Amino acid sequence: MEKIKTNECINEINVFDELKNEISPNIDKKSLNKKKLSTLKNAILKHDENFILANIESYEKSPLFSKKNLKKWEKLFEEGDFDSNLYIIKSGRLSVQKYTSLDKENVKELAVLQTGDFFWEWSLKKNEEKKTNIIAIDKTELLLIEWQNGLKNYIKENPESWTELLFHIIDKTNNRLNETNAQIAINYEIDTTIRELKSIDQNTIIPIIDKIQTLINADYAIYIEKHSVVKNYFTIKYDSRIAWKFLNIWIEASSSILDLKELYKLANIDEKDFISINKISIGWDDLWFLLIWKETRSFSNNEKIIAKSIANSLAWVIKQIFLNKDEKEILSLKNAKMEY
Repeated sequence: MEKIKTNECINEINVFDELKNEISPNIDKKSLNKKKLSTLKNAILKHDENFILANIESYEKSPLFSKKNLKKWEKLFEEGDFDSNLYIIKSGRLSVQKYTSLDKENVKELAVLQTGDFFWEWSLKKNEEKKTNIIAIDKTELLLIEWQNGLKNYIKENPESWTELLFHIIDKTNNRLNETNAQIAINYEIDTTIRELKSIDQNTIIPIIDKIQTLINADYAIYIEKHSVVKNYFTIKYDSRIAWKFLNIWIEASSSILDLKELYKLANIDEKDFISINKISIGWDDLWFLLIWKETRSFSNNEKIIAKSIANSLAWVIKQIFLNKDEKEILSLKNAKMEY
């Protein structure tokens, strides 16, 4: 998996090299002197998150950009489709998903794209097969421009606008590659920690949670289980502020949904602290929760993705504990029958 990711990163860098070589002859050098380019680059590299939105009107006015509207839960593309467009999200949100089973029944969310984001910039020169599904989470408006008949002409007609956009794309793509590398590295560390476990039992949960907390620079973490028998009750099983000690603090909720206000009161949590909630499920039932807090700053989108991903690794460990428990109970029943 890591090798595939690395190759994709290299391919994206190669595409920008190809774009640079092909675009250069099409731009009027007199209209873009070094001083102007330097000013544009410095402005873009301040990492203005609203850059796309600030320029959206100029893209809309161009006849070279097309518009596409998606209804909530409508699919834009599926794995295996071909496309060579650059997309810009004018409004709405999109979920980037990947099939995790051959029957396409199971999917994993890789990212959520927001208003002002762009995507598939690496496909500008290639009508290549898509490796992900894109689905609208909300009603979404898109702008798109195709390479052969659109972007080449846009570059000739709007060299300054294109240069600004290109700098922004390169900057954001570099950030995305760094975030992907961070995801790979942290997931590798967690998977290595799990593989090196000598046994899997309840005690193995603590070092994994502490490792997760350290890797995403969190201040503390709390692990909670839904009570398996008593309805609308939850149990705080571990709080990293109380090192290496299992707890048994009950939380009564008004429904089967975890009540954070009650949790804050019982666990002495400041409501101003920033939280990342990670549900751990079997089937459709959320049975466990890994709650991670930061006291001074909020979680970045990438940190939320990493937390969600490594919570899935923790889920595997928890499920193994329950499977081992069930096997022991079955073996105990068999032995009891034999003795009888």
